Amino acid sequence: MTIDYTLKLTDILTIAAILIGPITALMIQRFLDQGREADRRKGELFRSVWATRGFPARLQHRHVDALNMVGLDFADKPAVVTAWKEYLDMLNTPEPADEGQKTQFYRDRDGKFIDFIFAMSQTLDYQATRLEVQKQYYSPVAHGTWADQEAILRDGITKLFKEHNPIPIRIVDSNSS
Repeated sequence: MTIDYTLKLTDILTIAAILIGPITALMIQRFLDQGREADRRKGELFRSVWATRGFPARLQHRHVDALNMVGLDFADKPAVVTAWKEYLDMLNTPEPADEGQKTQFYRDRDGKFIDFIFAMSQTLDYQATRLEVQKQYYSPVAHGTWADQEAILRDGITKLFKEHNPIPIRIVDSNSS
């Protein structure tokens, strides 16, 4: 009895499939996972900007952090990057000294923000309208009041420690009411 040790084409292909198949499957899975992770980051970033789109909330760290990540997470979306750069340009432009120009300046800046968040929503297939971006959010007046009060407190504490201002003290006699 003789044993045939020659390899046929089907034998070679079977061996190749056994070796290459799992490696290819892992590479494909990794590629798909990276795409899902990129989509997840974009969605999370969009939700952060969307949730903080009302004015006082735009000062929150969450909003600022999200804005600073757009160039990284949306680098493959030119419409978003362009709108983001235009909005950042407005954010980094000092407000005009002339009171008459300030209203238009802030209107233009809000317009750039709306363009930016709308571009993000379109890229991510959210069915948001410009009206939703601009007007449909809840921002209690108290949040603005608290933000103003916190700014006053921070300014006062800074002046107290930085300029070494004395703390005024008044002694009150509780018995002489």
